[in-house]
Amino acid sequence: MSLVRSSIFRHYYGEPVKDSYHYTHLNLKVPSGDSNHIAANSKYFAVPYAGGGGMVAVIPHKNYGQSGKVGGVNGHTSSALDIQFHPFNDSILATCAADASIKIWNLDEEAISQGEISSDAVQSLEEHEKKVTRMLFHPTANNVLASTSIDKTIRLWDIESGKVGAQVSIPNPVQDMAFNINGQQMAVTSRDKKLRIVDPRLGENAIVVEVDGHTGSKPCRTVWLQKLDLILTAGFSRSAERTLRLWDPRNMEGGSVFEMSVDQQSGILMPFFDEDTSTLLVAGKGDGNIRQYEIRDREIYSIGPNGQYASSTPQKGMTALPKLALDIDHHEVSRVYKHIHHCLSPAITSRRLHHFILCIIFCYYLNSSTHIDSFFLIHQFPHPPTINMSDQNNEPLQIDTMSPYVLMSHILEKLRLLNYTQSLPALSATPLTPFYFISSSTASSSSNRSEQFKVFVMILSWLLRDYLKVPVREFDLYMEDPLSVSTEVVDALQNLNLSVNHEHLSPMKLRSGSGQSVLNILYAVLDLVLRQQNFTFGKLIYPKNIEYVEDEENVEDDDENNIIDDTYGMNQDGDDEDEEYMTYYTETAGPEATGAPLAEDDELLENQVDPEEWALELEQVESQLVLRLQPDHKDWRYHVDSMIQKHGIISENYEFTSKSLTKLSDEISKVVDRIKKRESMLSQDHSLHSLLGQYKNNQDKLEKVTKTYKDTEENIGNLSNELNTINQELHEVKARLDQLSKQMGDTTPLQEIKKSQVAIKKEIREMDLRAGVLQHKLLQAKQKSMRAMSAENSRAMRDAAYSDLAF
Repeated sequence: MSLVRSSIFRHYYGEPVKDSYHYTHLNLKVPSGDSNHIAANSKYFAVPYAGGGGMVAVIPHKNYGQSGKVGGVNGHTSSALDIQFHPFNDSILATCAADASIKIWNLDEEAISQGEISSDAVQSLEEHEKKVTRMLFHPTANNVLASTSIDKTIRLWDIESGKVGAQVSIPNPVQDMAFNINGQQMAVTSRDKKLRIVDPRLGENAIVVEVDGHTGSKPCRTVWLQKLDLILTAGFSRSAERTLRLWDPRNMEGGSVFEMSVDQQSGILMPFFDEDTSTLLVAGKGDGNIRQYEIRDREIYSIGPNGQYASSTPQKGMTALPKLALDIDHHEVSRVYKHIHHCLSPAITSRRLHHFILCIIFCYYLNSSTHIDSFFLIHQFPHPPTINMSDQNNEPLQIDTMSPYVLMSHILEKLRLLNYTQSLPALSATPLTPFYFISSSTASSSSNRSEQFKVFVMILSWLLRDYLKVPVREFDLYMEDPLSVSTEVVDALQNLNLSVNHEHLSPMKLRSGSGQSVLNILYAVLDLVLRQQNFTFGKLIYPKNIEYVEDEENVEDDDENNIIDDTYGMNQDGDDEDEEYMTYYTETAGPEATGAPLAEDDELLENQVDPEEWALELEQVESQLVLRLQPDHKDWRYHVDSMIQKHGIISENYEFTSKSLTKLSDEISKVVDRIKKRESMLSQDHSLHSLLGQYKNNQDKLEKVTKTYKDTEENIGNLSNELNTINQELHEVKARLDQLSKQMGDTTPLQEIKKSQVAIKKEIREMDLRAGVLQHKLLQAKQKSMRAMSAENSRAMRDAAYSDLAF
């Protein structure tokens, strides 16, 4: 049963976004395995896609709605089982599949936006013997990837060289794993219901601690709460109850430091922890709800009376977006993507009151990463270097490293500081949205590229002309060519000392009115304007003791529109309070209270306001002035009034309550008498003793049967694990047999042979015909030569005969 307490996060609430911002008409695929089936960073989200092989769709966040061409990667021969984005490079994606391989992809933003599918991985890691089930990038070391497989090993890869830097053998297949804050150790859960702490660089002695985890037979998830230095596990109890447990990694043998029950559902829990706010989101596969918790003092507290985001649509997987992808202007604290059939549904978790938002959004971000060569050499990792985002003394972030959404939010804030809606009346009716200049599809439903370009030039000309004193002419944005206008704008910006790369000062990039170049130019110009105005953002100072007000809907509505809340606090009770007030009065009253002469500078100011005008003005605003004084609970008068009021209430209810209690006492006495009579009758009944004996015997038998049942249930769990392993191996064998049967059942070679036979027979017939024709010609030639020889012989014989006659 979850604990509920008053918290600064009780104003959390989750809300789904509009249907127009969903990612619909996606032919999504849910492969086997226990991963989240979806991953996201500040630019893209990736999800397994239906089709041949192991295609993974990669979709930019801005491409919501009905997707046309879907780009992605496809390099596996079977479905992708897990997807992970690189923590330090938004363009690197890792995928793994049942073909025992891991693919590393370098995403091309232009190719993805055009819907191209890449099959050329920059690296292929293929040393696992069986299917790869989970992956995890190292939190501090650059280009280090951990993977686990059914072959009962955890391997740490150098994805630059494609080699294994460390390998750990686990007695059973791993279900989940998580790094600690510096990446030196890992928390690992496996099928044998064990929780282990592993140091991958220690070789054979890599398993540092091993304890019993959740007793249920279903998979268990784990998260290392890095800043709290605790390990969270989400699994099942022996009675199939979903539970959450907290572990102290320095004292694992002592058991979990906290355990709580969630519910009796059957779906695997997916925990997502926010290191900045110490809040936890828990979703179950097949559930529609997302539970919200706060972790404080080694305990888990449900946030608010409901403590969850309720939805009737079950999710097949889920992922949480990084902080750089949040919309700060709309007070987003977290955003998750729910994997639904043929659709991805974003859901956000915000705070209801906007003035609480500043202290909980961005606290820290990682400043640098350890080089890959150092990871496998050093033995002690320091905590990763971070930068406090609320410290005004830190160096500002470079523009090129900011997400487009963050850039647009900064641009809006600075434009509001300059009160742009009053200076630009054309934008007062339709203010800019938090996504206006990000791309041509994010302005609004009715906007197009030409309107974005007009707004961009309008804002930039106003800033250059009114604040930076740069001579810029009035453009006729409806008649002039955008390219020529962009060229003049770039010429005007060349002489300014803007902190942007030269490649962004291109007329071709600015003519669209949206994109990264437009955002960088606007941000740099606004930053220069504010610096010339000597405007600086001060450091946020949060009150140490905040008295949180109840929700607005719980406050009693007042008839007046505006309420002035003045709170007067006293420090002491009774006479001490009066003495302090008198001391303060005598110290601050000044010379006029003690009779001393007034100095020139201390002379009383004379009121120059006309009393009639003051009375008229007071009459006009009197209806809007309501003074609400909060009662001081330390004042003795308040307690006396409260006692008198309560005494009156008690006196009014005393008579009715005393009669009711008397009547209730009489009824209780009658019931007690009947119980005593019944007890005496039972004590005289001798058959009751035999029934009690039979009950004790049956109770002993029940205990034996219960013990046998528990042993049998544990045996069934072990056999189920073995059956799952056998089924997985059988599935792999069937897959290989299917592939072989497809190869054997392919009649294409036989058909080719038959075609070749027919062609050969045809050629043989043609050759026979040609041979017959040739023989006939040879025979004719032979006969002709024989006739010529016989004619010549006969001619020779005649000549010989004539010669003989002549002699």
